Amino acid sequence: MIMIYLSPLVIIGLVIAIALFAGARRERARLASMSPEQQWQDQQIAATYQMGSMQRIYEAGKLRVLLCSEGVVTLKKGQAEAIRWDQVEALWKDVSLSHGSDSSDTYQYTLVRNDGVKLEYSNKITDIELLGRKIEQEVTRHLLPAALAAATAGHNVVFGDITVSTHTISAEAGRKTLPFSELEHIAMDEEVLDIYRKGEKRAWHHQQVSQIPNPAILQEIVDHLQQEEVRRELPQVIAAYTTGTPIVFGDLSLSLQGVEIDQGKERVPWSEIKSIDVKEQEVSIRLWSKLLYWKTLPRWMTPNAAMLKELAAHIMQVRLRATQAHIDDQLPQVIASYTAGIPINFGRITLSTQGVSIDQGKKFLPWHEVKRIRIEAFIGGEQVVVGKKGWIISWQVLPMADISNIDLLKAFVARMQSGIIV
Repeated sequence: MIMIYLSPLVIIGLVIAIALFAGARRERARLASMSPEQQWQDQQIAATYQMGSMQRIYEAGKLRVLLCSEGVVTLKKGQAEAIRWDQVEALWKDVSLSHGSDSSDTYQYTLVRNDGVKLEYSNKITDIELLGRKIEQEVTRHLLPAALAAATAGHNVVFGDITVSTHTISAEAGRKTLPFSELEHIAMDEEVLDIYRKGEKRAWHHQQVSQIPNPAILQEIVDHLQQEEVRRELPQVIAAYTTGTPIVFGDLSLSLQGVEIDQGKERVPWSEIKSIDVKEQEVSIRLWSKLLYWKTLPRWMTPNAAMLKELAAHIMQVRLRATQAHIDDQLPQVIASYTAGIPINFGRITLSTQGVSIDQGKKFLPWHEVKRIRIEAFIGGEQVVVGKKGWIISWQVLPMADISNIDLLKAFVARMQSGIIV
């Protein structure tokens, strides 16, 4: 019997793909079950209002919602109300999630046309969440460019009681203002918006999303303006880092030597760091020697995390280029030495034309018995695994900490497995 292993990510991807395929099949079947007359009428209505191609129909009793490529048409009691995406002035959404298993989530979306007419869509509509998501995507796609251009040009862009300009964000109808230089980030889900000031644990401003028109556009504009500010300052920060000045982000600092936590109480060199991940609520550091994160800090303890993210990405990219340059420089010499019969040592593992030895020859496996050499992840981090032909278990497992010049080892083994080195 052949056993096929699928990773969790692959399984999740397959489940999502199957669900999407099944949903598409159901929709095609539903449309096919409609009478030709009904399909023709819907298409004529979409054409009458210049709505482009019809994408999906949502229903709630006698209410029918035609979602089209250029807008949406609502049909009720023989009356039609249409709104094109380029006619939308605002989208309001009021979502309440039960956060439990009782399925009592409620969704309410309101489109406001530029002549003041409002179209409302509620839980009565089948697949209301999907309809609302699609409407928000289209409204954001059409309104964002103009709103972003206005904010970038220095004009105020108003979202109810929140106003965004090039350098500030204000709340409570202007009663409090926060410069972008002090803004850490904004966090928004379906229900609430939180605006955080750098170095503060509690939100500087908290508000229900239902009170904010076009909330997705607000998020996009703030993220863009904040990122632009980071880009302007990044060259100076990189220059300071390159000259040896530690760059401090609260409890976390980056220097040429590596990363320090809590004013040097914990240190780790760059050679051991796999990644620095900046998330919405936390900053996490991953090491090559550990599968799980080595250290996770709340974001409020690492102020200016947006700059931290860009600086860390720059450092890792520079190190990657340096590593590749080192490999390009050293690999030909290593291959020549190996071919000439000189054993190549990588810490506890040594490769020679005869085979693989561990701990200076205490264990030896000739090449004709070697099944593979590869890097694998496990609960404690990554490890080098040597497999033996005919064995179910591994012949030797070595933690990354026991391997020197791991990147050169990877490149060398890859050349061997491709047949370039014999």
